[in-house]
Amino acid sequence: MIIYRNLIENIRNWLGQRDIIAIYGARQVGKTFLMRYLMDELLGKGEKTIFIDLEDFEMRELLKTPSDFLRFLREKGIKEGEKVYVFLDEVHYLEEPSNLLKIIHDHHPCIQLIVSGSSSFEIRKKFKDILTGRKQVFQLHPLSFEEYLNFNRLEELKNNKKNLTLYTILDRKFEQISSVLHNRFLEAFEEFAIFGGYPRVALTENPDDKVLIIKEIYESYIQKDIKDFIRVENVPKFNALVRFLSVQSGNLLNLHEVSKELGVERKTLENYLFIMEQTFVVKRIQPYFTNRQKEITKMSKLFFLDTGLRNYSIKDMRKIELRQDKGALIENTVYSEIEKQLHLLDEICFWRTQQKKEVDFILRCQGELIPIEIKYQNITYPQFSSSLKSFIRDYEPKIALVLNKNFWGESLFNRTKILFVPVYIV
Repeated sequence: MIIYRNLIENIRNWLGQRDIIAIYGARQVGKTFLMRYLMDELLGKGEKTIFIDLEDFEMRELLKTPSDFLRFLREKGIKEGEKVYVFLDEVHYLEEPSNLLKIIHDHHPCIQLIVSGSSSFEIRKKFKDILTGRKQVFQLHPLSFEEYLNFNRLEELKNNKKNLTLYTILDRKFEQISSVLHNRFLEAFEEFAIFGGYPRVALTENPDDKVLIIKEIYESYIQKDIKDFIRVENVPKFNALVRFLSVQSGNLLNLHEVSKELGVERKTLENYLFIMEQTFVVKRIQPYFTNRQKEITKMSKLFFLDTGLRNYSIKDMRKIELRQDKGALIENTVYSEIEKQLHLLDEICFWRTQQKKEVDFILRCQGELIPIEIKYQNITYPQFSSSLKSFIRDYEPKIALVLNKNFWGESLFNRTKILFVPVYIV
């Protein structure tokens, strides 16, 4: 069964160009599927393609040098000067990928390379600056909520979700939906928050089977990336850090306190966090500030890019209404959704003062500041926190968002329009 990923359209625009197409993302987010989808499209147009899985040790041995690579293509029936698309899956397994890719790119324009990788750390280490200006990079995330609806064949919800996004809300191009549709959206969003967006998980109906798949993804990540590939020596400490961060997601990240709590040296802790970011498991966001005396300027906040992985690491896959951490979980889900659709020049951060006034997210969008507050509860009239009021007084944004459980509406504070929409809209 072939199910469309939104990133395909962006990549498709670069097929047939000279640039190397590089697709990065965590293990099992669907990079191989996406590459094979593109390959099938090209085959359907009569183009020649070759797919090479570089997790296969024998294939890596065959492709050590550009001469080896060209010989391999000839043996597959590709003539010199003939247009061919070559898909290299998990390219970071090659010893010297940048040299190979550069020579093929520069001297064989009829060969377009489409490569994938699971570890930005290994890619960065092995991909030298010689590829600058020769590649277009795309990151494949776990499924967005819209893609999740598509994978679950929830056609009516998917079709409505296309017109209900963060940016359509900011453009005020939306209409309130019916209560029946709202309840279906809310049910799907809460399930999405629990199990996350790994494609195999989304395609599995039984909740117990979903958990087993997430378990396999997590253990594969620890075994392949952490233990064997990146060679983290103390795997139990690394696991303890993942669990600790899962509980603390969305809070200020005090590295001194984390180091003390886990008994991990500061340098080792920073290395582990770097590895988790470079393998696309977590991401840190920075505080927004203009006043160093009044606002937090240094400590970051950390979120998981997939909430299913977060929930599995703390062994809690219960429904939202049974959880004590539902606020943190919904905040993490909102973050990951914003991250997946963030425009190229936009940025997401947070705001917190020394007096502990805090706004969950600040979206820096085309030079504008847009504060976003998450209030995951049923409300019946426009209500928002004193923290949001403080930010509005200080920065006078044109628009603010309050993401809640059920309420659609609009309010005005000073000269800022505050939009109230259900949290699944983002």
